[in-house]
Amino acid sequence: MAKRRNYKFTNRNFSLISIMSAIWGMISLLALIMTVVMSFLQGGTANLRYGLTCILALLFSGAGLWLGIKARREPEKFYLYADMGIVLNAICLLFLVAIVVLGIVFPR
Repeated sequence: MAKRRNYKFTNRNFSLISIMSAIWGMISLLALIMTVVMSFLQGGTANLRYGLTCILALLFSGAGLWLGIKARREPEKFYLYADMGIVLNAICLLFLVAIVVLGIVFPR
């Protein structure tokens, strides 16, 4: 049996905070997409549940953005998940701001 040779020339690894940031960003984005799709399927009416889901997504994406920025400042770590978390959470926040602005500009 041949011996596997793996070389690792660095002691860097992924930060748990950056992984949490990316996961929270994915959860927030998925919740927002599902909320918009369900509201669209009901003819544009949004229940109280959809509003609460958006508020929770806002809280998750705000916390995820903060965690991503915090993870990005850690030295000697890989930054893939931190960058992915920052981007996903920023997209969620912009999406929520766009929903609110469109609701104010185009009322029923």
